[in-house]
Amino acid sequence: MWFDPDHIGTHHPELFEGLSEHCKAFLWIPCVTVFANRSTKEALMDISQTIAEMKKEPGFAAQVGMVLVHNGVVRAWSRKDRSAVIAIDVSVNREKISALRDEYARKPGIYKIIIEAQTGRLRPGDDLLFIVVAGDIREHVKPVLAELLDRVKAEAVIKTEHSD
Repeated sequence: MWFDPDHIGTHHPELFEGLSEHCKAFLWIPCVTVFANRSTKEALMDISQTIAEMKKEPGFAAQVGMVLVHNGVVRAWSRKDRSAVIAIDVSVNREKISALRDEYARKPGIYKIIIEAQTGRLRPGDDLLFIVVAGDIREHVKPVLAELLDRVKAEAVIKTEHSD
């Protein structure tokens, strides 16, 4: 979801007092979306469709010069010892993901962040985590994606690996 000044101004006119209509046309409020605690039986994010929809939003062309995507996939081997993994159980702290997303959405140049994390029993090759970060220039977007990914994985996703 993306909120434009006219929409927000209807509900919070104090935010736009004193701004000319010209300024309001270029004003944007970053919006972030989190999808977590989804069952693998539900439809997964279609990255191309997600980006295509984002490109239709007012303000996208004027404010976005880069969209980066992380598509985390379940590995068939353990990171700690490279032993075989046949499945993982995943749980997600939605509140923590939301807080992290909100924190990084306030960084300079960030237009929009979308996060989708799968939960439940997943198998090697299954999509686990999607993060989409759109913003103005690479110096803003790249570090946001890298830091946000590391923090989501460390602070909001719990995985239990299963082997033979």
